[in-house]
Parts: sequence; C-alpha cells; structure tokens
Amino acid sequence: MNADRLLVRDCSIVRRTPGDEDEYGNPVPVEVFVDTCCYAEQRRSAQPAGVGDRAVSDWLVVLPIETAVTIADAIRLDDGSELEVIGDPWPVHNPWAEAYSHIELIAREAT
Repeated sequence: MNADRLLVRDCSIVRRTPGDEDEYGNPVPVEVFVDTCCYAEQRRSAQPAGVGDRAVSDWLVVLPIETAVTIADAIRLDDGSELEVIGDPWPVHNPWAEAYSHIELIAREAT
C-alpha cells in the first residue's frame, strides 16, 4: 500500500497529560495538539444496548510513519470530530520496500 496517496486529510493528534490539580485534588488534563495529515475511514457503526441514544463508530486511521501516537491520545479530524485511540497503533512494514511505510490504528467516536 502506498499510504502517501491516502494521507490527504488534515488532522491533529491530541496528547493528554496530567496537569495541575483542581480544587478537589483531581488532575486536570493538559491537551497538546500536533498537526499532521491522515486518512480516516469509518469501519463500523452501532448503537449498543444500554447506551441510550448514543451511536458508536469505529474508524481505521492511517498516519505518516514518523507520527508519535499512543493509546492515550485522540485524533481530531478536520471536520471537528474527535476519535479516541482504542488499540495499540501498528507500524506497517512494507516487505517490498523493506521499510515501515505508515501507522494504522483503530479509533472510536461516540456521538
């Protein structure tokens, strides 16, 4: 797969780290946005029982190989929607090029 041809959508990696504590002693997360490009494709949508009126969508997200992303991050797409990374990001190895070509991950949007 030539991932470079797919990476046409602007997005941001949202990194959340613990910040200062609020008045109740709970850490308030600090968000840092790192702009990059991506490909995002909805893979599944469902309305699980017990969730009420909320639909849950799973997405395949493809990122450049140099992107630092973890399961603690989120992906904010150019339309403002935010996807939570739910699985370990996978660096994809291209055996013909004998190199890693891109990163794939599964992310979830709850609307």
